[in-house]
Amino acid sequence: MELQLASTSIQELCDSCLSFVKPLALQKNIHLSVQVPEELTPIQVDEERIREAFINLLSNAVKYTPDGGKVWIEIQPHPTKKYVYFSIVDTGIGIPSDDLFQLFQPLEPDESSYTRRANTGLGLLTVQRIVESHGGSVHAESQLGKGSRFTIKLPWKKMEE
Repeated sequence: MELQLASTSIQELCDSCLSFVKPLALQKNIHLSVQVPEELTPIQVDEERIREAFINLLSNAVKYTPDGGKVWIEIQPHPTKKYVYFSIVDTGIGIPSDDLFQLFQPLEPDESSYTRRANTGLGLLTVQRIVESHGGSVHAESQLGKGSRFTIKLPWKKMEE
């Protein structure tokens, strides 16, 4: 995967991704939000590909969050300023703990009930591939019936002034 890295505003990136899923969220009365710490400078990413990864996770979050729920993006810089963590969090149906470790694996004929029901297999593999091509990683946490948190860790390459 060849990346087209460019300085990208974290606020604008998050806002554009939330705008993309907003129509579906409005249909389900799901509250969307993001809070970007003021001190965050732009990040060096392939904006189109990272947007694809974020929208994939946000779309899944909205899809599997019941009416009236919440979906939000949390952003946390690593203390060393070498990485930025982007978490897409929801108050959705959650994922059984037995299925969490399989989320980023290729689907098998005897795929788990969650991945079959959620049909997230290819999307999550795409997210993982995009994030790893940027030198990052993806981590999933979930509690059944309480929601999920997908955290993307990306290198934060500060632009030279």
